[in-house]
Amino acid sequence: MELKNDVKTALGYLPTVAVCSTSFVLMYLNNFIDQFYINMNGEIASKAYTLSIPIYWTIIALATSFGTGAAILVKKYWAEDDTFSANQCACNAILYCATLGVVVALALYFCERSFVGYFVKEKEVFDALNYYLAPYFMLFVGIAINSVLCTLMAIDGGSRMSTVCLVTTLVINVTLDPLFVNVLGMGTFGNGLGTAVALTASGFLAIRWFRQGHGRLSIGFGYLKPSTVGVRWSLKNLQLFLIRTVIGNFTELCIRLNLYITYALSYGIPMLCASMAYILSSGSHPALTPVYKELAASGDGDGAMSLFRGSAVCMFAFMMGFTVVVYLFAEPIVDIFTTIPGLTENRDTIVWTLRVLCFTAPFIGMKSVCTPVFAPYSNKVVSTTKDVVWSVIRMVLFLLFLSIGYEEAIWFFLFERMAVGVYYLGATTLYIHKAYGEA
Repeated sequence: MELKNDVKTALGYLPTVAVCSTSFVLMYLNNFIDQFYINMNGEIASKAYTLSIPIYWTIIALATSFGTGAAILVKKYWAEDDTFSANQCACNAILYCATLGVVVALALYFCERSFVGYFVKEKEVFDALNYYLAPYFMLFVGIAINSVLCTLMAIDGGSRMSTVCLVTTLVINVTLDPLFVNVLGMGTFGNGLGTAVALTASGFLAIRWFRQGHGRLSIGFGYLKPSTVGVRWSLKNLQLFLIRTVIGNFTELCIRLNLYITYALSYGIPMLCASMAYILSSGSHPALTPVYKELAASGDGDGAMSLFRGSAVCMFAFMMGFTVVVYLFAEPIVDIFTTIPGLTENRDTIVWTLRVLCFTAPFIGMKSVCTPVFAPYSNKVVSTTKDVVWSVIRMVLFLLFLSIGYEEAIWFFLFERMAVGVYYLGATTLYIHKAYGEA
């Protein structure tokens, strides 16, 4: 009966979690669209796309950091009832995108060319990779500005319009990819251009929203006053996020550099589907962190334990449902991405990999509902250091198992996720007793 009440309590937060996850899901669907149309360009393009995923998400994370940094600072000024400084911060953030964004894009471009170029000796694969990534570097400033506008709109009462912008991005991407690839024959450059243009274009809807006077913020040239204070403050609050993201994507890139020649699709397509588990559970942290902070402030250990038990049961059940669906429909899912001649040779391996990796979902979900519990008291430097160190250790162990065999490496991937999920369940239970009081 007690567990039943815990589940009811957790289900009360389900709409908030779902709303927080929606934006991540919509953004991630662009990868599925790209994977489908990339495969139409053949095996070389598929290998290039497998390598591009960690680089793509690094680009998106850096572009998004402009918007996140601006949002943090705007909220700070609102808390101080300083509307003018909030408006100034919003306008300056757009200016920083246009200036610092160029520097970031150039730095990313040269890092990608030098590092990946050193390991990828197949010229056709390397060229296809660079053709795909080129539009993201070219339009990085626009992607960053779009991120600033949509993020500010979301915190300024425009969450519904922000979702409309993300849906618009998907519609534009679905429209442009077949046009650029099938009609104009632009190859992997067309794939990248379709997504990059989509990620930029939806920002015009956000501009229109602000210009119509919705929300508290005002966007205009009159508020522009460049200052290093905002940049320094934002970097101080974002540096740990950027370190964790960049290192995590770097270790994933190192894994893919060892897989792309033989197992590009065998690893890439299942990971694309399995990674959806991260996205589906990503709303737990922003939705539940404020709740745990309130419980911590009141010393309500029983309330924290009740919410944790209920959310853990709900997440596990949901993710097991996701796992069952993916397992049962693994073959049709794989067939969607392997319809082109030359990509069907490894079909059985792809299906097997997907059916193994889909079982990581419940344990990924467990970790997602655990992390908000630590938010009220956590030392971000320590937690970031642990995440970075474990990312490197996991990469090394995966490559060691890969030297034995591909199947051994995939089994390691599953057992590692299971171990991490179980560890977090136990550690979180003990942490609530210790940090929140009696439970």
